Amino acid sequence: MKILVVNPFGATEPNAKENLEKVARSDVELDVVNISDVFPLDYNTYQYNVLKCVNATVERIIRAEKEGWDAVVISCMADPGLIPARSVVDIPVTATFEASTHFASMMGQRFSIIAPDPVAAALEYPLADLYGVRQKLASIRDIGIVANKLYPEITPPEELRRRTIKVGKKCVEEDR
Repeated sequence: MKILVVNPFGATEPNAKENLEKVARSDVELDVVNISDVFPLDYNTYQYNVLKCVNATVERIIRAEKEGWDAVVISCMADPGLIPARSVVDIPVTATFEASTHFASMMGQRFSIIAPDPVAAALEYPLADLYGVRQKLASIRDIGIVANKLYPEITPPEELRRRTIKVGKKCVEEDR
C-alpha cells in the first residue's frame, strides 16, 4: 500500500517521514510532501491562509491519485481541502483532525484538543461540529505558540513538551 502525507503549507515537519516509517507496517510505502511550490508559508493557521492552501492541497491530491498513491493523509489539524478532495478523487483521503477526533471518541467518553494558539483553536470548533464529535469535546486549549514557531530550530522540543504537558494536565483536572 502506498500512502502519501500532504502538508498543506510550504514546509514539512522535521523528521516526519522517519517518524511515520517507525510505526508503518512493513508493506506500506509512504512519502511526505508539501505545497511549497504554490504556497510558500510554513503554516496555515489563519482562515485566510487556510483558504489559500486548499486549492493547492486538492490539486496535489489529484496528482497523487494519478501517480498511483492508494491513499492520502492531510497533515494539518485544520483539515484544509479534505471535503473538496474527497469529491474529486476515488482514493481514500483523511486528515489529522478528523481522524484523531474519531479515534479519541472511540477511546473515551470525552476528550480535549491541544492547539498551538488561540486562533488555531478557534478553527477547530466548526470541524468538531462538522464531524459530529462536538458532544464529546470537553475543551480546546492552546499552548500559546503560533504554528510557524513550532519548528525545533525556533522553539526547542523540550519547551513544546513542557507546555503540552502543562496544558494537558489542565484538560484533565479542569475539563475532566
